[in-house]
Amino acid sequence: MSGVSEKVIRVAMLEDDASYIETLRLVVDTDPRLVFVAAFRNPIRFLNAMEELDIDVLLLDINLPKLTGIECIEAVKLAKPGARIIMLTVESKRETVMDSFLRGADGYLLKDSSPEQVGNAIGEVCSEGAPMSPAIARLVVGMLKRSELAPATAGSISEAVERLTTREGEVLGWLAKGLKYAEIAQQMGVSIDTVKTHVRSIYQKLEVRNRAEAMNHLKAHS
Repeated sequence: MSGVSEKVIRVAMLEDDASYIETLRLVVDTDPRLVFVAAFRNPIRFLNAMEELDIDVLLLDINLPKLTGIECIEAVKLAKPGARIIMLTVESKRETVMDSFLRGADGYLLKDSSPEQVGNAIGEVCSEGAPMSPAIARLVVGMLKRSELAPATAGSISEAVERLTTREGEVLGWLAKGLKYAEIAQQMGVSIDTVKTHVRSIYQKLEVRNRAEAMNHLKAHS
C-alpha cells in the first residue's frame, strides 16, 4: 500500500456473507497499517451502532437484508462525514454504480478483487483516491463521456445555494464555522435530530456528500 501515511486506518465491514467477512478480516489483520474495528451482517444493527464506531473506511456490500448498501450510504456520510466508503459487491450494473457514487461512495470494487487489491484500495481511498475495479473504471469513464456524472456548473451551484431555506442557510453558516451538531442545536435552540434533518436536506440540495464539499459550494457562491 504505497503512498499511505503512517496513521493507522480503522476499518469496518457491512457484509452478510460470514466467510467473506473472514477473508476481509484477514486482509486487515495482515497489514500493520490497518486495524479491524467491527463487522456487521445486518444493516439495521450497523446503523444503530454507527454513532459509537470510530472508523476511517467502511467496506460496504450492496445486497443486504432489509436495506441495501446503497440505502446506507447517506446515513453513513451524515453520521461519519470523514469516513470513506468502498462498495465491495458483485453488482456491476451501470445504474447501480452511478447511484452508489452519486449518493457518496468513494470507491467501488467487485468481489473478484484479490486481497492485495482490497488492501491497496483501503490505502488509496484514505489518500484522496477513488479506487475502482478495472471493469468499473471503464464503466465510469463511459458515463463521464456521456456526461452522466458531469460536475455542477457555477450557475447550478448558485441556484442550489439559493434553494436553501432560511433555517438551512443558518445551519450551513454554523457548519462553516466548524460547529458540531450538538453545538449547532444549542445555538439554534433545536434538537440534534432537527439539525441532522436540516443537514441532510442541505446535502441533498447542494448534491454533496459531506461538510467539506458543502463548504466548497459555499465558497463558490460567495
